[in-house]
Amino acid sequence: MDNILQLTGKIAVELVYAEPGKDVGLLPVNCLFNEIKGYCKDQDLPPSVNTTLGNIEEIINGVLDRDCLFTGDEIRDLTRLTDWLERAWLAIRDGGVLPEKPVRVVSDPAPGNPPQGKAHTRYAGDGPDSEKLQLNLEEDTEIVSEFITEAVEHLQSIELGLLMLEQQPHDKDMLALVFRDFHTLKGGSGLLNLTPITYLAHELESLLDFARSGRIVLNTPLINLIFSGVDCINRLIIEINKHLASGGESKTIDFPWLKVYFEVGTVVDNIRSRRDPECAVSSTKTDDAADNSKSETNACYATGAGAVIRRTTEYAMNTATIKIAANKLDALTELIDELVITQSLIEQDAETWAPRNGALYGKLMRVGRITQQLQRTAVSLRMVPLKNTFNRLYRLVRDMSAYQGKSVSLKLSGEETELDRTLVERIRDPLVQMVRNAIDHGIEPPEERVKNDKLETGIISISASREGDNVIIKVSDDGNGLNAEMIRTKALENGMIKPDQDITQEQLYRLIFEPGFTTACAVTNISGRGVGMDVVAQNIEEIHGKVIVDSMPGGGTTFTIILPQTPAIIHDLACSGYRGAGQSRASSASDTERRECTCN
Repeated sequence: MDNILQLTGKIAVELVYAEPGKDVGLLPVNCLFNEIKGYCKDQDLPPSVNTTLGNIEEIINGVLDRDCLFTGDEIRDLTRLTDWLERAWLAIRDGGVLPEKPVRVVSDPAPGNPPQGKAHTRYAGDGPDSEKLQLNLEEDTEIVSEFITEAVEHLQSIELGLLMLEQQPHDKDMLALVFRDFHTLKGGSGLLNLTPITYLAHELESLLDFARSGRIVLNTPLINLIFSGVDCINRLIIEINKHLASGGESKTIDFPWLKVYFEVGTVVDNIRSRRDPECAVSSTKTDDAADNSKSETNACYATGAGAVIRRTTEYAMNTATIKIAANKLDALTELIDELVITQSLIEQDAETWAPRNGALYGKLMRVGRITQQLQRTAVSLRMVPLKNTFNRLYRLVRDMSAYQGKSVSLKLSGEETELDRTLVERIRDPLVQMVRNAIDHGIEPPEERVKNDKLETGIISISASREGDNVIIKVSDDGNGLNAEMIRTKALENGMIKPDQDITQEQLYRLIFEPGFTTACAVTNISGRGVGMDVVAQNIEEIHGKVIVDSMPGGGTTFTIILPQTPAIIHDLACSGYRGAGQSRASSASDTERRECTCN
């Protein structure tokens, strides 16, 4: 059954590239379908499956007998029937209930005039009935681990693509890209029996397919619905990864995913039944706070997301990469660090006998240069661009600005700047907190910005650059800026400063990093508890970085983060007595400052 699933999935991928009036994909679809027929020849299949196989064969033969060129209806019918087959194969393999028999559509109504009808709501019994997921870690550990890595990349690509589609819903290339990401997720999870991900990805893929075929236009409510499915898959991936890390042979995950599945499935069923998509969306609990009118205000960040995803795709197509486990890189780096230290000790001892054997000393110096180059190469292996960390902020800005009723644009620069992967992981949370603060406290509501002769859309800019051995990250906004008087008042109330205490503006701004300090008048689910900026300072200081705050009343605030580029080993051999005793000392850049040493 797994072979049939794979072949059916390949047909679905070929249909992604099929276009009306062209023969692209026709030959591979025909060959793959004949392989499926070969596997099914001696199997006792349900009548609905045999009927569907006959319908697919009829469509393919019709194209071959006519002019070998697809029509739009034929592509849509083949896609619909293939999608149903995939669900049917999964149901047969897992002992589940077959999905409702697909209906071929002869012609579709114009996209702008969908037929009206009573909305259908999908309930339990129309699909999977268990929220439990059984993992077989004894046999599939390595494959599951690889799937998790790839799934995270696909989900990031999907998020960026959806942000772009919210503003340019007719972008066929982006629709195809997001569709393929969902399809790859579905295929990979299906082979590993990760049923919840398979079912969710299939329904979300169906929504994208309706958009590709022109039956619907992706608006903000639909995008929100897809995002809810993406978030659910993301949380499932996190749960699977936790169980994978804990070890053991088999695990059972009980995760509440069916609610999202039925919400998405209801919309899919209503569109498939040619009912009004708007009615379908309204029958689920989508977020009323984010509607079409708000989508127009965030065009800048969506355009930026589109540019990012296209650059990423082009880079992936032109760059050969290999995935290596992080612990292997760590082990290699540690060994090379030991080699550098040992080489330095030998060089010190060599100075005593160098005059007697100049040729050997020259060779030893050459080994030293090669060792240093090897260390630099090893360090570069741990370096990763800030691109992925920065790109995740697009979704945060979209959701928070919609929740706050504000118009915010995110502008990124220097995403290719590289930082040690450990530091990248540690800087992620501080960046999220600073962006949240900028939207919540910094950027004003649109009407207030207009009163102050500002553009209605606020701007958050994040940049990264390298200066010497440091990486500089700046997070700035063009909002109200920090209110120095309010900070002073709150600090006096909390006993952080004395009434007669002479304090500079820089020291005053540093108070926002104190635990428990907040200028919010009320506690919300975003801010008000004073537990955000102190974590920012703590995380950055733990990796020997520092934060500089600069603010202008009415002009915005800029946070400048200065970080060491890498915590690689810096050998620092001691002078005098240490040298005579043949001892050495190596220190990490994350533990000590770089020091110069002159030996006489």
